[in-house]
Amino acid sequence: MNPCPAPGGVILLQYVLQGVGQVEIYHKTVAGMLQRLGSRFGLVDRTLCMDRGMVTQDSLKLIRESKVRYVLADRRGASERFPEQVQQGPWLTKRTDPDTSEAVVEVQEVGEEEGDRLILVRSRGCAQKEKGIHDRMLSKLKAHLERLQNARWKSGGCGAQIQIEIDG
Repeated sequence: MNPCPAPGGVILLQYVLQGVGQVEIYHKTVAGMLQRLGSRFGLVDRTLCMDRGMVTQDSLKLIRESKVRYVLADRRGASERFPEQVQQGPWLTKRTDPDTSEAVVEVQEVGEEEGDRLILVRSRGCAQKEKGIHDRMLSKLKAHLERLQNARWKSGGCGAQIQIEIDG
């Protein structure tokens, strides 16, 4: 079974929504989006693509009841529920680098939950982005630790210097 649809779809409607953090607003937003999409284009043969941050259990129920297909990107931490599959695969390569023939995008179907197919996706671009985020955080932490190491703490008139080891 191929967990990725064939390319060639056309984006009919796109919403970029500001995160608001209120559950009832997300529910109304998804309900309104379904209503607008249905009235303009019909809900037959449509696929919604959404970020997990805007979908509540109630709005997910609305989507499921509408019978529209959907792709819901979950948080990165959700993959931690499938450690063996992440480590051992099998991963299906969907896109390769034309110069190196290395996998750029890989997918793996890991099961089903409440009638939804669960698919893991990993990409070289995402891995590079996460490494960059990690490296920037590590650099900032090292800089803060170095400032602490060079700081003098005044306690009862004596200046005691702290020693902190910074590993690469």
